Amino acid sequence: MTVLLACALEVMGIAALFGMGTDFAGDAVLSLAAPARDLRSRAERIRGKRKAGRIGNFLFSLKSYLDSAGRKTAFAAACCAAPALGAAGIALCSLAGNMFLAIPVVPAFAALPFLFLTLSRDRAKRKLSSEMESALGVITSSYIRTDDLVVSVRENLPYIKEPLRKIFEEFVAEATEVSSSVREAIVSMSGKTGDRVFAEWCGTLVRCQDDRIFKDTLPMTVSMLADRRAAASESAHILSAAGTEFLTMCALVAGNAPILYLINREWFYTLTCTLPGKMTCAFCAAVIAVTAALAVKFIREGREGR
Repeated sequence: MTVLLACALEVMGIAALFGMGTDFAGDAVLSLAAPARDLRSRAERIRGKRKAGRIGNFLFSLKSYLDSAGRKTAFAAACCAAPALGAAGIALCSLAGNMFLAIPVVPAFAALPFLFLTLSRDRAKRKLSSEMESALGVITSSYIRTDDLVVSVRENLPYIKEPLRKIFEEFVAEATEVSSSVREAIVSMSGKTGDRVFAEWCGTLVRCQDDRIFKDTLPMTVSMLADRRAAASESAHILSAAGTEFLTMCALVAGNAPILYLINREWFYTLTCTLPGKMTCAFCAAVIAVTAALAVKFIREGREGR
């Protein structure tokens, strides 16, 4: 453990000596996930068009979201925390006297910072979706009444919560101060949330600039948010029950060791001190880690309606 800590401090000291901030760690991880061997590959990676595999695409999308959300240092901090947690996993396995456990434990520990950021992103998206329903509802009602989108957004800004409030403030500023084209301001606003219903609502607003009859379709688009929220609430209840069952099964598997210690010490020492027993423990830990990753993936996709 002392050697690992010394190595980590040495790397941090070298980075500080050469003026490398935490962004260097994030760039290094992205380069490892999707190495760009020529200038064309680098340009495609910057534009987000480079196919980098599942892990690379996941890291690029996570970093892009954090950059757009104003949390540029969060990804670099996760990249710095991942090897530290991996080293902590090795130390725990060494203390347990079973280095076979390092095979599933180290990747699982290293993935924890990225899992935290992913869950934080999903929570922010759900909050955005809930705020979007009320915000689009009041703006749509005002727009039908005033026939002026900029005025409708401006008079409802005090009632709109973050992060939507910042998006609509930027829309008003762009439509009134940057350019006089409301259409261009709407198009610019449509891609800032990454939400399909919001983009469709903005597309209807663009068509309204040419034909006011499309205003009657705006409430139908807003009602899609309510339908999606109801479906998400129902699926969340089902997924919550499935997640509880999964955690129960994991607790039963992990609880076998202390139960054996209480029932039969000889069986416990066979499981924890012999080579076949250590390999069995490592295999069980690997199964728990893999199934936990799959469970998180399925729960996230279920909540997003995919």
